[in-house]
Amino acid sequence: MLDKIGLIPMESYIRNLDLRNYGRSMMINYTKKIYDIDISKEIESFEKRHGNFWNGDANVYEQYDRENPPSEKDDFSRKYFNNKQKGRFIKFIERHTELKEDRLIPLLFSVQDIHHIFPLVYGGSNKLLNLIYISKTSHDILHMNPLEHIEKYCYQACDYLAYLGSTSLSFGFIKSGYTYLNELYNLKEYKDSPTVFMNMYKGAIEEGMNKFYEYISYKNSLQIAV
Repeated sequence: MLDKIGLIPMESYIRNLDLRNYGRSMMINYTKKIYDIDISKEIESFEKRHGNFWNGDANVYEQYDRENPPSEKDDFSRKYFNNKQKGRFIKFIERHTELKEDRLIPLLFSVQDIHHIFPLVYGGSNKLLNLIYISKTSHDILHMNPLEHIEKYCYQACDYLAYLGSTSLSFGFIKSGYTYLNELYNLKEYKDSPTVFMNMYKGAIEEGMNKFYEYISYKNSLQIAV
C-alpha cells in the first residue's frame, strides 16, 4: 500500500479528488493516466476507514455531457470556449454548487477565473474535466508551472496546490495542507492579524509550489536523460 502520490499524502490526495466530485472509477483511471499508478487498494482502504465517496462510482462529468450534449464539436479554440463551453461549464457548476468554491485554496480567496488545467495553447481541450473554477491567486500560481506544456504535470500541479490549500474544514481528521504548512511556518501565530496571516499563508503556498515545480522539473529531466 502506498502512503503518498508524489509529494501528497495518499489520504489527502484521495480526499481532494472526492471534493472535486470524482467517483471511485474516475479516481483510479485519473491516477493511472496522470501518475501511472494503480490506487485501487488504497481507495478500498480509504472507504473502509472514512465511508463512501460523495458520488460513489458515478461520473458526474460524463453524466452532464449525456444529458446536455454540446451543440458543436470542440475545436480546441478559445473562441469555442467563450461562445459555447463557458456557458455549459457555468451551468454544470450551478448544478454541483460545491464546485463553485476555489477547490484549490478555499480558505482565503474568492473564485474569479475558469482555468484550463492543460492549456489550449499546448493542446488542451475545452472538456468539462479540463476546466476548474478557481481564484486569480490559484490561476497565477498554476501558470508559474515551468512544465505547463506537458499534460500530466499540469494536473499534478493542480493536485498539489489543492493539497497545500486544503483545510480541516473539508478534510476532517485527514491531515490537511494547512496543517502541514502550519508545522513549517507556524501560521497560527498570525491569526490575530488577518492581513499578515493572509500574506504569510499565500507566501507559504507559493513557496511550496515553487518547491513542487523544482521537484517535477527534476523528475522530468531524469526521464529525458533515460
